[in-house]
Amino acid sequence: MRCVMDLPTELNARLSACLKGERCLDDFREWFADVQRTANQQDDSIRRLIFALGYAIALFASGRVNQTELRQSLETFAKQLENKVVPAYSSDPSPSVRRPEVCFAYAAYA
Repeated sequence: MRCVMDLPTELNARLSACLKGERCLDDFREWFADVQRTANQQDDSIRRLIFALGYAIALFASGRVNQTELRQSLETFAKQLENKVVPAYSSDPSPSVRRPEVCFAYAAYA
């Protein structure tokens, strides 16, 4: 029987594997697309995390940021997840991924 992880733990594990090169970004994006479809079923802090991470990936997919900038952003997410901190969605229409603190506010989750 497969042990099911809570979403933040699974997200951290998959994100870390992607950053270490154990999984490709396309695999992560494919898995994450399913997570995005269920975002409204999650609690508020997890929903904010999903929106913020989706926004960072969308910036890369649209060509507004390069792979290095995306990686920096994903590393910030991983560090926040390790510290049990969830980034909140920023409504700023043009945040700088080079300065993740502009994109991601901090909100503790229980």
